[in-house]
Amino acid sequence: MPAAVDSIVALLGPQTAIVTAVNGIPYWYFHRQGSVLDGATLESIDPGGRQMKLLGPERAIGCVLNPAADLIAPGLIRHVHAASFRSASPVESEPGGSSGCTRPCRKRDWRRRSEPTSGRDLAEAVGNLCLSPISALTCATLDLVATDPGTRAVCLAMMAEGRQLAEKIGVNLRVDADRRLDGAAAIGPHKISMLVDLETGRPMEIDPIVTVVQEIGSGWRFQRRRLTSLPR
Repeated sequence: MPAAVDSIVALLGPQTAIVTAVNGIPYWYFHRQGSVLDGATLESIDPGGRQMKLLGPERAIGCVLNPAADLIAPGLIRHVHAASFRSASPVESEPGGSSGCTRPCRKRDWRRRSEPTSGRDLAEAVGNLCLSPISALTCATLDLVATDPGTRAVCLAMMAEGRQLAEKIGVNLRVDADRRLDGAAAIGPHKISMLVDLETGRPMEIDPIVTVVQEIGSGWRFQRRRLTSLPR
């Protein structure tokens, strides 16, 4: 995303919306989020805050990608599993839930399922937090990572830590960790994107999937200490 910002800016008109369908969490996540990190810009996903400055939070529409797919060639994608892009209505999915949005959402050739809280839903990010790096480290497909007793135990531990952090910033994860892993296993011998990036020599999404969680945790601890030390 940081490398694509300038190209995106050139496409923006006064009413252009940006659907932030990305791995990890989007640049606008803490805009009017309501926790002690409200308004924070995360260096791991938005270096220098360029996305926030140049794209702005007002244009954004939240979206969580459910499909699993493989990139066969430039512009050619093979669909593997699932067929929905979870998003809210434009009003509900905008950062801060701002009202009065008149931007249209047109149905194309995918299913779009209304999820009023999807803009603040970290369930997919917490799943990626463990599945992506473990797949890259072991060179194992998704079904093996989710079912092997050793890797599954590590996944469950990482997801439990992710859930604790989510609760600290006021986000309730509705998906049970075991069910999340069972769903991943059902996809079958699919290579997760971080493993494909490793094999093809492309940059891996370590910062937006893994480092960002550490940054949120550090930021939360810092803000809590700061607020505690302020004069009453």
